[in-house]
Amino acid sequence: MYKSIYGIVFLFILILSGCKEEEAAKISSIEEDYKIQIEELKKENKRASDEYLRQLDEYSIYLQIADSNSRRIMRLISENDFAHLKSEFGIEATISDGKVFFKKDFDDDDIGLPIEQAAFHMSIAYFFILSNNIEIGYFLDDLSTDERYSVTFSFNKEGEFQYFASGCIC
Repeated sequence: MYKSIYGIVFLFILILSGCKEEEAAKISSIEEDYKIQIEELKKENKRASDEYLRQLDEYSIYLQIADSNSRRIMRLISENDFAHLKSEFGIEATISDGKVFFKKDFDDDDIGLPIEQAAFHMSIAYFFILSNNIEIGYFLDDLSTDERYSVTFSFNKEGEFQYFASGCIC
């Protein structure tokens, strides 16, 4: 009788130890799956981080070029140096009533930019990289009257001037 009880206990221990081995194998398999997923996520995170840094560099470069070109254009206007404006940027402008008018390819009303405003303090209002062009907008502040004006420059992706628009925020 003791032999049969020992046999049952032994059989029970074997069954339990077999279950533990199956559970351990299952847990080990799940752990391996998680390790693989973690490695894949690390690789994906690295790719996303690299892409973000690449786009940030691209954004910074476009911003620097657009800002530099815009400020140079405004400086040439304020100095009435329209010959350099045409030779450096290919910009054709006409002067009328103390304002500079840029030739544009579209038919909206061009209110022109008073030449004196070209020397006002410029602060960046916005910057956009669009599919086929770059736009940068500025506030022009007349520090003597507290009036504020806006100007927008558009460049293609190579940094070539496309159009200009101005207005009064007052």
